[in-house]
Amino acid sequence: MYHRATAVALMLALLSGFALAQLWSLDPVRLRSIQSVPSSQVEATTLAFYQGMNDYLDSGSDDALRKMLHPAFVSHQSGGLATGNEKSLFQQLDAIKQHFPGLRIEPRITPISGTAASVTLDWNHAARTEFAGIVVEPHELIGRLDLLRIERGLIVERWSSAVLAGQLDTFPALSLTLPVALDTLAARVRQIPLLGDHEPTASRFGHLLLIDLSGDAFLEVTDPASIPAMIWKQHRGRVADPAPVEAGAVVALGQMDAVFVPAGATFRMWDAGDQNAALIALEFGPSISGETRPKGSLLADLHTTLWSGIELKKTGDRLTLSFGRAQLLPESTIANPEVGGIELAWVASGEIDITRSWGEVRMRAASGLRSQLIDNHGVLRADDTSAAGPGANVSYQADETLASTVWIFSLVATPDPPDTDAEGTPAAPAALPTPPPPRNIS
Repeated sequence: MYHRATAVALMLALLSGFALAQLWSLDPVRLRSIQSVPSSQVEATTLAFYQGMNDYLDSGSDDALRKMLHPAFVSHQSGGLATGNEKSLFQQLDAIKQHFPGLRIEPRITPISGTAASVTLDWNHAARTEFAGIVVEPHELIGRLDLLRIERGLIVERWSSAVLAGQLDTFPALSLTLPVALDTLAARVRQIPLLGDHEPTASRFGHLLLIDLSGDAFLEVTDPASIPAMIWKQHRGRVADPAPVEAGAVVALGQMDAVFVPAGATFRMWDAGDQNAALIALEFGPSISGETRPKGSLLADLHTTLWSGIELKKTGDRLTLSFGRAQLLPESTIANPEVGGIELAWVASGEIDITRSWGEVRMRAASGLRSQLIDNHGVLRADDTSAAGPGANVSYQADETLASTVWIFSLVATPDPPDTDAEGTPAAPAALPTPPPPRNIS
């Protein structure tokens, strides 16, 4: 604990020194135009800035915060180049509000000149949340230290120590009870187009998660499977909990809506006609050797993608599916210190630097060709994918100059709750049924 506290103190000191160097390196002509004010006024201006943040987190009112921002306001992440502005600040606050409802920022302000302040940040509770199976702590989104530059009573520049800056769109997790226990689970993900009307499509081997990236689409489950199809819909900018899809009902999918179609179900999808919809398709199911012969052009499009190469052993019959979209500002990082099952990433735009500290991580280019990590690092570009196996430590960082968007998918085996006897003592877990061996499909 002592060494950790020392490391944090050194990090904050270095960040403070960097920010001060940035302040003092300003053009002298520009410096002469900045009016130095008493420390009490610097403190009052800084406090009003964070009070405006808390007003927005509490009620969504942005008036007080916008009044404190200079028209040329810019922000820096972790001491880097200016990569944010007023819009990205509110985007960051939206992420905090969504993942930590009720949180209030508690600033401790230290004026360091007549135009700058150092602010140590705390908050009113220590809650943690999850994004696509990745635990997110408050300090990752908020940071522990801010440095502000003030000009004429307004915040003109902010340095933040938050490592995760951007927008996190989280879908509520889905718990699945499969009809047959699996020994080995495999998965793959790719983008596919939805061109016109598709004939009824059946997936005998894989479960499908389909997310509408663009355009409007329609889906009808014509022949249900033993487990229901489910749909996630947007409502006032938030994603509602998954709801079942009734057989024979036609459901409309808008941008960012998602639908789960279980293996064995027969369904068809089509677009609105005046625009071609694009989908992300995640397929997962038992490991299959040989070539499959998919039925329907939707699965034929998916069939061109190779499996990720990562497998989850002793899966059982209960799974938790989590997924979400991270729109990251330059140099922002989201990390998973320990992957619980299979974690797949698909890059929608920009570039993502992927780093492995340990565990199994693989990458595939958009063409399907496998690419290698070099010294535990790799680069994912648009339409590229990666997969990380159980126990892996992996992080995803946006390019230093580009905002980047990455989708994260997590498949984790869910342990069965222990049975209890008449005295309430947990009984020994029952053995899982032995699944059939992998089928060779010709």
